[in-house]
Amino acid sequence: MSEVKKLKLKIKSEGKRAKSEEELTAGARKVIEQLYSDPTPEREDGLDRIYSKEELEGYDEFMKRFGIDDPLVGIREFHRRYGDIINNPQRREILKTLVDAERTFDDICAMTGIDRVELERQLLMLDFCVDKFTKDGKTYYKLTKIGSIIKKF
Repeated sequence: MSEVKKLKLKIKSEGKRAKSEEELTAGARKVIEQLYSDPTPEREDGLDRIYSKEELEGYDEFMKRFGIDDPLVGIREFHRRYGDIINNPQRREILKTLVDAERTFDDICAMTGIDRVELERQLLMLDFCVDKFTKDGKTYYKLTKIGSIIKKF
């Protein structure tokens, strides 16, 4: 006898909670149509069906940075690491300060209120979301392509 599994989808309708079962069903249908509308995705892994071009460039950058070849391992590792970052309020705050401009360590420290030692530690944890570079003799931080996904939160 075959087992039937029910699939629960969380649907967000323009930032508002869906009001009825019909809206939930309509939203789920829309997601399913989006996933299966193109029988031949451009990418072999099929991720172009659900992620934007910018998000995919960031994902590809992540795969290259960590030397991951297997897409299944890559997507699992990406979501694990990104979940660790997004679920930490200090890291989320650091990313939000970098959304509109590149900033120095002192700028980030002043804007977030995080003490210097803790900020250094948190910036290390943001290894694939934040790039460190030098300009005019000062060290700056900026979001990587994958780090720019914070704009959605």
